Amino acid sequence: MLGHLRAFLKHEYNLHHIPLLELEQSFIEQYHVYLKTVCHLKAGSVCRYMDRRNNVVKISFDNGLMPRNSFALCPTEPRTFLSEEELWIFQTSRLKSAKHEYHRDLFLFSCFTEICYKDMRYLTCEQIIPDTKGHLRIHGNRCKTGGEYTIKFLPAALRLLEKYRGTAPSPLAFDMPKLSSINCSLRRITKQCGISRHITFHAARHTFATTLCLSQGIPLSTVSKMLGHKQITTTQIYAQTTPIMIEDAIDRVESRLGGKFAV
Repeated sequence: MLGHLRAFLKHEYNLHHIPLLELEQSFIEQYHVYLKTVCHLKAGSVCRYMDRRNNVVKISFDNGLMPRNSFALCPTEPRTFLSEEELWIFQTSRLKSAKHEYHRDLFLFSCFTEICYKDMRYLTCEQIIPDTKGHLRIHGNRCKTGGEYTIKFLPAALRLLEKYRGTAPSPLAFDMPKLSSINCSLRRITKQCGISRHITFHAARHTFATTLCLSQGIPLSTVSKMLGHKQITTTQIYAQTTPIMIEDAIDRVESRLGGKFAV
């Protein structure tokens, strides 16, 4: 990140550094364009660089080093997720290798549980316990934040759990390959499925938030709790408004108003 930022300062401003107080929204907009055009970075890489830079500015603002967070309202790159139709294609397509099938199933398990790669990597069988009604749940603490979480199994996730039960080294629930290996497989799978967008393992969390929750009418505040976010603004990054969601919203408004304002 620091190398790209230094090169950008030299390229755009002929500077080696810039005071925090002089950072404006135009700066981030130019940096965003620079990463995509001059550096030829893909959308996912651009998002990572922008997120890291935003975190640095937020920490500076929170610690009183800046009078305002100039980047707080800057638009972020839309996050990738699978639509309901794409998720079905992804789930039902016959793949060319057992390795791709396994990596696809790990991704799908994340789609249906919202569990991230790192939490899934360290998920143990002891964390999968029945609740008072006998329904299996995942219970643990998130690796990233340490926050406690509980996930109820959807039927699709439960089938995947049963499919691979006993295949991972004890006490793990899944034998997780390297993230780079899974993402490489996902690129090949999406191409085979006719999906042109760049899908990584993290897109599973976005798919859960957008396609399985928000598109089904689950409130954003509830989705935020399910994802384990401390702030709802973090969930808003995951949550994408789709045309179907807009159409459904208009239909609900029309249904509730009826002919109230007909002239």
